[in-house]
Parts: sequence; C-alpha cells; structure tokens
Amino acid sequence: MASVMYLLQERELKLKTFSAIFHRLPSLSTVNELATIAAALGLTLLTVGMATGMLWSSTRDGRFWHNDPKEIFAFLTWLLYLLLIIYRSTANWRGRKAAWMGVVGFALVLCTFLGTRLLGGYHVFG
Repeated sequence: MASVMYLLQERELKLKTFSAIFHRLPSLSTVNELATIAAALGLTLLTVGMATGMLWSSTRDGRFWHNDPKEIFAFLTWLLYLLLIIYRSTANWRGRKAAWMGVVGFALVLCTFLGTRLLGGYHVFG
C-alpha cells in the first residue's frame, strides 16, 4: 500500500492536480521510509516462514524442496524483495522505481497465495 500511495502522490504532484486524498497522505519521504520498513519486515517474516516450512517438510518427507509452483513463486517473491532491500540500501534506490518494484512484489505475493492454486501441485489442499 505504501508503494501505491507513493505513486499516487507523485503523480498528483507532477500533474499539479491535488484531489481530496492528496491532503490526507503523508509526505513522499515518509511514505518511502514506510515502504522500506515494510519491505524489510516482510522479507524477514517470509524468510522465517520459508525456513520453517522447509524444515517441517524435511522432517515430514525427507525433502526440503518439492519443485512445486507455490514454492517457486514464494522463492521468486523472496528474491524480488531481497533485491529491493539490497538496492534500497546500497544504491540509494528510492522513488518511482522502488515503488513499482514493491507493487510487482505484492503481485507476486498474490500469485503465490491465490494463483498457484490453479496450477496444482504438492501444496494444493482442499
């Protein structure tokens, strides 16, 4: 959401058309900082979740990886957020590019949780 807020606010600033929502949004630097913190926290939680899932799978089946669509999409999401955090910290990558990368990362999260059910595989329950 922080990335979407950033993109909306930046667009309104460039066009110099300020809607009612513009005045309720925090500054661009605040939104950018919020997006960085959220991405770092999300990457940490995703890493912990994937690691515990792999350990549980190893004790259950003796395999860490099943080459399943959900595992592949989760790894791609993890990789994208890792790159986002690296670029934000080393290259001072801020603004529009980082916001769009955050939006793409959220789309990958949605694909991981919702879209992979359509692809079938090991992690389809119900």
